[in-house]
Amino acid sequence: MGSRIRVFFTIFLFLLLQSEAETPESLLKELCVNSKNPNFCMETFNADPRTSSANDILSLAKIGLDLATKDSLKTRDHIQELSASKMTEPQFKPALNLCVESYNGIAASFRSAYGEVEEGEYETANYDTLIAADDAGNCNKSLANAKARIQSVADKIQVTRYFSDIGDRVTTLL
Repeated sequence: MGSRIRVFFTIFLFLLLQSEAETPESLLKELCVNSKNPNFCMETFNADPRTSSANDILSLAKIGLDLATKDSLKTRDHIQELSASKMTEPQFKPALNLCVESYNGIAASFRSAYGEVEEGEYETANYDTLIAADDAGNCNKSLANAKARIQSVADKIQVTRYFSDIGDRVTTLL
């Protein structure tokens, strides 16, 4: 009789632990459902192969902050190309150069947040993700003051804001 109880107890514990393990899908849903753009959040993570093996929010935080850093560097390079282009209106170039500097700061903020997440400094990481959004706003303001309506840059600024929101959300969940 004692062995039956042990077998039952072992099976019960196994099933209990299995039901508590979160899947990448459930983690993503928890992260993305309250983000500013849930579709962007889900699509961004699902496009990255690392997401399928994420087993906790910390894993998703590292993936998201890595993607945010890479995206901000690509955005910086795009803006830099526009600034250097002979096709760009000369009066827009100072604003674009300010945006290049802003995006250097944005990439640094996301990179710092990644390191802080690795060290367990979640509140500091959260702060850095919010600084990235502020820097994107500064770029946007600079372009608006120059009356530079460049859709590709506006779209990329919006993406940065979405990444900042994801970073804010994920570091809050940690």
